[in-house]
Amino acid sequence: MTQNNPLPDLQKAGQYLKVAEVAQMAQVSVSQVYALIKNGSLRAVKFGAAIRIRKEDIEEYVRLHQTDKDMHSHANLIIEHR
Repeated sequence: MTQNNPLPDLQKAGQYLKVAEVAQMAQVSVSQVYALIKNGSLRAVKFGAAIRIRKEDIEEYVRLHQTDKDMHSHANLIIEHR
């Protein structure tokens, strides 16, 4: 796999989540997840009309936006959903 070709990653089962799944996992509304995608805070991939979010991008978002107080609870959220 080259850095410019993400297609081999598509073969990993369960790597991509729906917006609703991310919202449920993070206990926020679907519209909040869409807002994060729209403002560029959370990366997403479009497959036609479908929007999917890679687990790695969720982990990156959490890492960049966690506070010291939230560090352990957010890490557990991601680990529990793998």
